[in-house]
Amino acid sequence: MEAASYHHGNLKNELIEAGIQLINQDGAENFSLRKVAMKCKVSHAAPYKHFKNKEQLLSEMKNFVISKFMDNLEAVVPSHESSSILVDLGIAYIGFFIDNPQYFYFLFSQEVFDLKITVTDGGLTHSDFGPFELFRKTAEEYMTKVELNQSSFSRNIITMWAAVHGLASIFATKHVEYSGDRNVFIREILEQNIVLN
Repeated sequence: MEAASYHHGNLKNELIEAGIQLINQDGAENFSLRKVAMKCKVSHAAPYKHFKNKEQLLSEMKNFVISKFMDNLEAVVPSHESSSILVDLGIAYIGFFIDNPQYFYFLFSQEVFDLKITVTDGGLTHSDFGPFELFRKTAEEYMTKVELNQSSFSRNIITMWAAVHGLASIFATKHVEYSGDRNVFIREILEQNIVLN
């Protein structure tokens, strides 16, 4: 049976998702294309039709998750220009990882990827992590619009991101269970903690 027909042409994405599961389950040190092929029930040669080696698959896995995450966040940004944009962006950030906890663990709990945020003495914040850069840019635009002092930008951005990312972490890893309306609860927390000054 042809792998492509069996997998309806989605083998590449299936290999990526299987790779994410394997990394989360067994760690990066035990990761191999052979194991990914076994998990997808295809020949050991099948992954090589899509990825030249393990490193390329790892890179594609990272890009796949970040692309999905960015699509989720970018859907929020143009939807309004209200004062709640940062809260709504935070809710989208947290919601993505609540719905996809395997992606949170993959991006932030493994030593495969080096995601860094740099804050300089001059107050500039930079990251090669696209979702953070979108959050930073949106926050800076909003803070400029409401005429906050630019010297507070970096402090505010890191504080807001810490609140958002922290909530994403505890909900995605199921360290907090809430019996009420979780979205209302998260919105209330963010509205309290995303304070700009």
